[in-house]
Amino acid sequence: MDVKDSNLRELPPEPNAFLSLIKNEDVSTIITSQEGLLSRLEKTSAMLQTVNELSNQRRDTLASQLVTSTRVLVSVKRELNLILKRTGYIKKILRMQYPVEYDIASLKLESAWKTDLDAERDDFTPAATSNFHPDMGSYAD
Repeated sequence: MDVKDSNLRELPPEPNAFLSLIKNEDVSTIITSQEGLLSRLEKTSAMLQTVNELSNQRRDTLASQLVTSTRVLVSVKRELNLILKRTGYIKKILRMQYPVEYDIASLKLESAWKTDLDAERDDFTPAATSNFHPDMGSYAD
């Protein structure tokens, strides 16, 4: 133990000893800065609350749009499945009743589709579909 520590312990505590060590100016400075911090925190809290409300509104809007779009897609899928079943059934009947004509028509259609697909592949080139210039690193106007 130090001599100072023993002297402090031997002194009787004064009721206002702590208050005499604190300056009123320091206390008012601390209170002022705490009020400023509190004000900033309240403003930040208000802004975050606004952002939260906007986010919730947008989420609700998007959720309802998602539900609607999902219903439409499910409906379209059902309709397409029904159409594919019907066309498959019609193809089966035509293949059974007119086998030679069906094969000839199938070959013609397949040839036409291949020709169209090749033409689309020839037309589709990255330079033709985009105005991006790799040398310039940007899009042309």
